[in-house]
Amino acid sequence: MKMFALNKKINFKSTFIRLLLSYIMLTSAILFVTTLAIYSGYKRQIIENSISSSQKILEQASYYTNYTLNWAKLFSYQLYLNQDIYNLMYLNKNENTTEIANPKIMQLTSSIPSIYSIYIYNNNNGKIYTSVSGEQKVDSFYDHEIIDILKNSSETFSSNLIPRRINLSSEYNSNYKKNILSIFLSNSKNPKNNLPDGAIILNLDADEVEKYFKTISENGCDLFAIDNKGNIVLHSSSGMFLKNISQSDYLKKILENKNDNGNFLCDIDGKPCVITYTALERMGLKFITITPYNTFLGSINKMIHLIIVIFITIFIIGAACSYLISMRIYSPIDRIVKQVKSKALINNELQNYSKSNEFDFLSIAIDNILNEKLSLKKLSIEDTNFIKKQLLKSILLNTVVNFKDIKTKFEELNINISENGNIAIVFKIDRIKHFYSRFSNRDRQLVRFGICNICSDISSKYYSNECLNINGNLIALILSTSKEPSQEDLDLIINIVAEIQNYVLSYFNVSLSSGIGSYAYSLSQISSSYKLAADCVNYRLKYGINSILYYDKINADINNDYFYDEDLESSLFNAVKLGNIKNIETELDKMLNKISTYSYSNILLSISQLALHSKKLVDTLYKVNNETRDLK
Repeated sequence: MKMFALNKKINFKSTFIRLLLSYIMLTSAILFVTTLAIYSGYKRQIIENSISSSQKILEQASYYTNYTLNWAKLFSYQLYLNQDIYNLMYLNKNENTTEIANPKIMQLTSSIPSIYSIYIYNNNNGKIYTSVSGEQKVDSFYDHEIIDILKNSSETFSSNLIPRRINLSSEYNSNYKKNILSIFLSNSKNPKNNLPDGAIILNLDADEVEKYFKTISENGCDLFAIDNKGNIVLHSSSGMFLKNISQSDYLKKILENKNDNGNFLCDIDGKPCVITYTALERMGLKFITITPYNTFLGSINKMIHLIIVIFITIFIIGAACSYLISMRIYSPIDRIVKQVKSKALINNELQNYSKSNEFDFLSIAIDNILNEKLSLKKLSIEDTNFIKKQLLKSILLNTVVNFKDIKTKFEELNINISENGNIAIVFKIDRIKHFYSRFSNRDRQLVRFGICNICSDISSKYYSNECLNINGNLIALILSTSKEPSQEDLDLIINIVAEIQNYVLSYFNVSLSSGIGSYAYSLSQISSSYKLAADCVNYRLKYGINSILYYDKINADINNDYFYDEDLESSLFNAVKLGNIKNIETELDKMLNKISTYSYSNILLSISQLALHSKKLVDTLYKVNNETRDLK
């Protein structure tokens, strides 16, 4: 019942209610799209920042790993140059071990924490000298895996770190296992046993190396390096060494991807995560970070609450502004409706529309007035001018359904154009933003009214005419001419237009561009003439402001075969990359001269394409130089 009473009280067909609801819906839509864009942009920015941070961490990890390998190689080579170490490598069976050599190895390992152990292999006597357990026979050596590596490897100097786990249970009565990263330096192999005559094996403590990964990795995130088989070589968490993860979906995606760097979203154990990776090809390693998505949620939730508060606040302000704007727009409509009701004859048809939409009411009332000659006498000059402008506007915009008795209506409304033979001219205010900034709303209306008066006064010396304001920056002038204009007539019209432009510029300091339409043989063709004039005036983009444009002038310069010249664009962008201002100006002139030969729609298409490609180029240059930018 309450809803029914509300419907009776509020007329939802009213123009005011429709305006109010339209503005509220528009405000809501804009707010919704804006807040959604802000949320999406913030969320994307958070993820991009995380990815950027992860990429920097990966760069540090790969640099450190590469540095560790190079340091290990250099250290191994220094050992090789040590005379005591060299003697251990090549002792014959009958020679005794020096008393200095083995303690020398012990001293080296104890002074550098990242070195777990050093092996010196001697093929002549079949022994290995270690910093862990001293001198041992090869056959009984606890780390027999290294012997297999020396035998099967084709390298004489390791190109990569070799991840291994050695079991010390045979040496110590325990099941102690140690994670190490090995490299070796050896000479040519002996054909008898396919082992080198001598070798230096350096075993790095993998746990010590992994400490750096733990230091630089972020809380809750995993940082690790894997080999090409999917084995973990280094990890920020303990207990992951040599674990094979090649069956993981995200790792399959990384291994299948040919790119050395990348990032993507993936579910791991049912939890969404951001995966970032990079490759160190020379070491055969890929470095990966896994950042759980929930690490972003705290910041995102705070942003959602802030957005909701802002949304509600702006919506309330927008609703209030919508009411004020609707009232301001509706006031003149309401005034005209009241005047028509007070002066026009209200028949049954008008009575039915009087309580619905005001425009429907005015449309029926105006139609009745136009069809009843005597009814115009009851209307004020303001109402008559309103009807006159509406009729002319309907003719220009081709919304007149029936041209029957149009001559009578022209006489009643004192319209100074003929039924046969007219030309439409469109004037467009240049620098419209500057125009709006210079004049208040009332002053702008006065300026437009003054422009119409100037157009009519100057044109009336030669032609009967009507002038009216179409919208904020378009003014239409209709010239009545008895015949299709010759070149002499066209020159006269151009002179009239130029005189109008000069007067307007002199009196109001407002520049006008103009377009001249085609000859309209009947009233129904005036809309085509108007449309052509409006299309012509758009070409001020090419010819400049305060121009006078018509079809023959524009068509002579148009190249209908549209082709976006990528060679000119490439020359321009090369000049930009080189930073040569003179060449940039030259190439840009060539590009714009080429674009200016196309039709208006193709000009806009070319400029849009050039702007889009230019932004991509600038973004790339800033990214290469690691600089910030403010380009929109």
